[in-house]
Amino acid sequence: MSQTLYTLKNGLVYYHHQFSLLDIVVEGTKIKKIGKHLEEGKIIDCKNLWMVPSFIDPHVHLREPGFSYKETIQTGSKAAARGGYTKIFLMPNVSPTIDSVEHLNDLQEIIKRDAIIDCYPLASITVNRKGEGTLVDMDLLAPYVVGFSDDGTGIQTASLMYEACLKAKKSKRAILAHVEENSLLYGGYIYQGEY
Repeated sequence: MSQTLYTLKNGLVYYHHQFSLLDIVVEGTKIKKIGKHLEEGKIIDCKNLWMVPSFIDPHVHLREPGFSYKETIQTGSKAAARGGYTKIFLMPNVSPTIDSVEHLNDLQEIIKRDAIIDCYPLASITVNRKGEGTLVDMDLLAPYVVGFSDDGTGIQTASLMYEACLKAKKSKRAILAHVEENSLLYGGYIYQGEY
């Protein structure tokens, strides 16, 4: 069965680290050729359009499960796709927080059912995303997440962050830190005044 051919013509294409006026031949869902003066299959005029590789957003709040009145996997992934994103990393500040394989499995079911782009979960660094106390089981979660974050809550001791970094390094996963020291809240930060 032959795939449908399209030629995207007259667009400004980001190719070899620069923008150039080029044509792109697409067969099915794959780019077949990039060059000048190409005309294969159905011609689509892309004059005044920019063509770039898809974007990746490593910090997205889709709020599902638990806060779907704010955003859902379905609505958030549609909005991301509309903006040119095909991969997004989901922050774990949902309810229940993504701090166990059980909670991660619940989120993965929603992603499978509703996402229209690739959604990659992050797990929290600490249990219940408290920023203190017990680290999650990073070894157990690492194969299923792109990294760890207590987004919205800072890790409150250097020793706990150090331990988290060592475990994340061992599991070859990133730490996406929310850097905030709670002891400085309510008086330690810039607050309302003449400034």
